[in-house]
Amino acid sequence: MKTICLLAAVCLTACVTHAQIQPRSVLLGGQFSYGNGKSTTSLTTLKSRGGVLSLQLGTAIKANTVVGIRLDYFPQKQTSLTAGGDTVSATANTFAPGLFLRRYKTLAKGLYLFGEG
Repeated sequence: MKTICLLAAVCLTACVTHAQIQPRSVLLGGQFSYGNGKSTTSLTTLKSRGGVLSLQLGTAIKANTVVGIRLDYFPQKQTSLTAGGDTVSATANTFAPGLFLRRYKTLAKGLYLFGEG
């Protein structure tokens, strides 16, 4: 009887430790990026800069599957200088809320691939 209980405990532990993300785990994350550029023609010079700040909060609904909400912020600024000396500037601050579903796949010990939609 002890052997059966021990075998059952080992199998249960192996099944539990196999999953990377356990159900009811909480995911808190985000990303940040920034870029700038300059484009020049014979008539105008266009300078642009912008970035992305993304925040995510989710919970694991089953092993290796997370659902949650996200909020993206896109600040952008463009300045155009014409050959005649006129300057035109435009600024935009965009917010984009959304939902996500993320699935994890184990590639190797400690290395995971995920897809998100």
